[in-house]
Amino acid sequence: MNTYKKVFLLLLKLIILIVSLSFVYFTGLVFYRDMISFESCSVNNTDLSIQSCGKTSIGFGDVMIFILFILALTFCISVLYWFIISFRKKGRYGKS
Repeated sequence: MNTYKKVFLLLLKLIILIVSLSFVYFTGLVFYRDMISFESCSVNNTDLSIQSCGKTSIGFGDVMIFILFILALTFCISVLYWFIISFRKKGRYGKS
């Protein structure tokens, strides 16, 4: 295989790995921000005040964010494995 082609494929795999890591980072950030929005409401009966309350229950969107985070994490792990396995010698398990 041509040296330029090897370097190009290595850089392409590295870019795919970086993109998958960014997917995990951003979906994890969204999941984290979604989970910290569950804050308790305190009742104040003594004086007039405006109270902002967080979410009270888990909805369909919360479940979808969690599933998206798990899918991004699984994709990142598989791409990382693919990137690491590409450095192994060819022909170990068969003729290549």
